[in-house]
Amino acid sequence: MGEFVDLFSTKKFFYYGVDPQNEKSKYIQTLAGRNARFKAVSKDIQRIKHYVDGNDNFTEEQMKLFPEDKRGMYMVIPKCNFDVEMAVDAMRFKDDYDTIALFSSDSDFSYLISFLRQKGKKIILFHSGPTSKELKKHAHLKINGQRIKEKISFVK
Repeated sequence: MGEFVDLFSTKKFFYYGVDPQNEKSKYIQTLAGRNARFKAVSKDIQRIKHYVDGNDNFTEEQMKLFPEDKRGMYMVIPKCNFDVEMAVDAMRFKDDYDTIALFSSDSDFSYLISFLRQKGKKIILFHSGPTSKELKKHAHLKINGQRIKEKISFVK
């Protein structure tokens, strides 16, 4: 990914949630900085309880695996948002670039890229999976990550 981004960028940031309980998660951040020459921005992930209810389609067998507390059965979901950090960096460096490449499908970035477009910035959106129409609407170029995956990655 680093070599791919080098084709069109001089400044590149890698936002990554680190799991302090898993040494291997720190290694990815190290690789991004050292090998791919990204400016690595990280913070510890949080663990959020998601309570399971009748609307979740789990089998009885799966339900037995969930922990339970006073409120009911739940699953623990690792979560780490970088929306604010990414928006601040995009604004902080806005005078240093004419084009921004955003690798996200998150509609939370619609307002940011709408603003940047109004300021004359070109927007390249790399997205995957369900992506909001609002986010796509503001991009000058939309690239589905699944369509280019075999060109920018390999299996070791």
